[in-house]
Amino acid sequence: SRIDALLGMSWINLWNGEHRRNAKTALESARSGAIGSFRGFGKTLKGKPKWWHTVISPMYGANGNVERLLAVSRDMTEHELSLRAIEQSEEHRRLSEREFSTLVENSPDVICRLDRDLRYIYVSPKPEAVTGVPNSHLLGVVAGEITLHGFDWQSFAAGCREAIEYRKPVQKTFSYNERHYSTRIIPEFSVDGTVESVMTITEDVTERRAAAAALEDAERIREVTDVARRRAVERQVTALRTDDELCARDAVLVCEYLQCFPYRTLASLKTIVRGGVDDVDAKLHCAND
Repeated sequence: SRIDALLGMSWINLWNGEHRRNAKTALESARSGAIGSFRGFGKTLKGKPKWWHTVISPMYGANGNVERLLAVSRDMTEHELSLRAIEQSEEHRRLSEREFSTLVENSPDVICRLDRDLRYIYVSPKPEAVTGVPNSHLLGVVAGEITLHGFDWQSFAAGCREAIEYRKPVQKTFSYNERHYSTRIIPEFSVDGTVESVMTITEDVTERRAAAAALEDAERIREVTDVARRRAVERQVTALRTDDELCARDAVLVCEYLQCFPYRTLASLKTIVRGGVDDVDAKLHCAND
């Protein structure tokens, strides 16, 4: 049997690499009369990889000397894998926190975290430049306990509570110190799925709003210009319809081209249009007044 194959084999040879070195250390402790132990990786007789916790105890003879050693190995594979998963998770969390910290500290946005009681538990470097309040004065303080003249704490707190209650991001816009801001309030979930905190990301949108307003103004001006141009064409069409030389359709065409080519005389455009609507573009480029 497989067990018979172990008889006469050195117990140390069941281990490899650093695990063999740890086994030797534990063995020497037991030989000296102490209890040795170690955690090691090894395969079963069927070749299945396992993690083991081994305790080696000395067994004394009648003369009081250590005559034998008793090694008891307990399968701790699941426990070891769980520990490694936790370690990897912790390492990943530490890396994520470092990356998060690097991104946040170099972000132009105001980024904060608040617990369920709306107490500040994290504040990025930016708020101090915006509000003039040192970040150390915000940490541990409930939103609204700090006086910021002109800031609507009630609306902000209502947005945070909404994100916590409905478990969905909330968007808020507000003005402060003649600047315009947009805030996203994002719920953060614990392992059991409950909302344990919220993250707020506040962006200064003053320049963006100004650019959008300028674009809207330009569009309104264009619309007004188009209306004025259309009315000017309509007035010219009305006047030209009394011209016996042009039908109504040609009169409209003349007026449209007159708007596009103001340097041409009305007489030359009449001549071009009467020559045929299909060649107007070509004739406009080659006709001479």
